[in-house]
Amino acid sequence: MDLSSTTDEAKTAPEGGEGKRLPALVAGAAVAVVAVVVAVLLLSKDDAEAPKLRLDEPKIVSADALRAFAESARQPVYWAGERSGERLELTKTRPGNVFVRYLLGGAAAGDPRPKFTTVGTYPVKDAYESIRERGRNAQGTIEEKGPEDARVVIFAKRPTSVYVAYPQSHHLIEVYAPSAPAARRLALSDEISAID
Repeated sequence: MDLSSTTDEAKTAPEGGEGKRLPALVAGAAVAVVAVVVAVLLLSKDDAEAPKLRLDEPKIVSADALRAFAESARQPVYWAGERSGERLELTKTRPGNVFVRYLLGGAAAGDPRPKFTTVGTYPVKDAYESIRERGRNAQGTIEEKGPEDARVVIFAKRPTSVYVAYPQSHHLIEVYAPSAPAARRLALSDEISAID
């Protein structure tokens, strides 16, 4: 009997399940690769935290920080989207009023000049009917229909501030622009939306 052939076979035969280790190592490596990819994606994501705000103190924020604020708010927050060349200023006041202002040039937070587009969100019970009633009681008021059946109201005494309310909404939106035509155009556009 030739023992040399059995010894060679014994040397090459898997011992103690070594043949099962290779698939386990491949699976482990795959899990490690997936973990690294997920970590890189999470770390590279511009994950902004909601800005810490003091009441009545405007703060310059990034669009991502504004989104985080809106997500943490207990109400919708409206804006006109991101606009090229303009910085976002966020202000919260009592009782839950929120203002998103679009600053130009080197304007600082809280700049008192009325030359910046602003979108305000105000909690108002049944805002859709409320703005209609206010409009009926004011002379020279114009009411128009906006996107998604929005009621858009322009008061003759303050045409640079246009008010928008959606059916079944408890939030009134004010769209301010330095010129009345610009305020009207923006209020009637689909640019005004709740921040997602």
